[in-house]
Amino acid sequence: FYSSGLASSLADRERQRMVLWADAVAEVLRASDASSVGFPMRLVEDNTGIPALLCDGGGGVLMSRNLPEDSLAALKMADKILSDGNEISIEAEQQGVVYRIYYGDSDLLKTLRRFPYIELGVILFFLIITYFAVRASRKAEENRIWVGLSRETAHQLGTPISSLMGWIECLKSDPSQTVVTEAVSEMQRDVDRLADVSARFSKIGSCPPMAQLDIAVLVQNVADYMRRRVSSGIAVVTELPDVEVIVTGSSELLRWVLENLVKNAADAMDGVGQITIALRKVSDGGAVIDVTDTGKGIPRNRWRGIFKAGYTTKGRGWGLGLTLARRIVEQYHRGSISVVASVIGGGTTFRVILP
Repeated sequence: FYSSGLASSLADRERQRMVLWADAVAEVLRASDASSVGFPMRLVEDNTGIPALLCDGGGGVLMSRNLPEDSLAALKMADKILSDGNEISIEAEQQGVVYRIYYGDSDLLKTLRRFPYIELGVILFFLIITYFAVRASRKAEENRIWVGLSRETAHQLGTPISSLMGWIECLKSDPSQTVVTEAVSEMQRDVDRLADVSARFSKIGSCPPMAQLDIAVLVQNVADYMRRRVSSGIAVVTELPDVEVIVTGSSELLRWVLENLVKNAADAMDGVGQITIALRKVSDGGAVIDVTDTGKGIPRNRWRGIFKAGYTTKGRGWGLGLTLARRIVEQYHRGSISVVASVIGGGTTFRVILP
């Protein structure tokens, strides 16, 4: 619109110039002595940009300005100028003849008139490029999500499956009643865990039912379950308040979040270290859960990126787990999850805030 406005302004200025040029031509036509019209003649000759035709009363062309040298091109331009109808009438008083001047657009005005269409073409070109870029990006994102979902499935199923295999080996090596009793109890927990994993994945995308729950009991249950399913060199420690900490949420999904954090922490420590799950109640009645490990640490420039779908490192094996954890905490529970501290070689602290 701005470029079109500039073209309109330039067209008005060229019209004013041609009116002045027509007055100069009229002065030259009226003059009987060429020496007396030096200034008007200079104005006539000064028009080096706007094509113009001077026609007599019968329509014959007496003079042309700024037409192409090629005769055919000049003829086409003359027809175009005449058909456009940009006309200025002048009269030579001494001869009693009315002349007409027809003029066209200068090259600059033609370019400026075309410029908005060039701009729209460039915008359209970039919109097309953007469309295909976004489409390719979404396709890549979908691929990352599928890969991440596959990894997360294996990640979730790996713990109970490994535990079941371990208990089977225990039964094979020591089939005593004590071992059988303990193994059956733990294997039942692993089977329940597999059922939970299956239920969790089946609920992706749906709104889970919410209930009042004591988050301290949930934290302790997660710690008890994971303590037997990580390396024997890793200690899982809990720090719980003396009072109840009640929040509204989905017990199943919050267990998923905490188990993910503990499992990731264990993966970061190469079988040796400590995982601390610290819970505290905040003044507004919400809960803050810090999961701290003594593992490899995360560079600060990756703190936000680890929650993106498909993010993974060989040391931690993240795929979709933290992405789903973030969705569970932020979208379903209106809380937040973030990395609040990390030291390379010294460990990492994840913080979950539940309102």
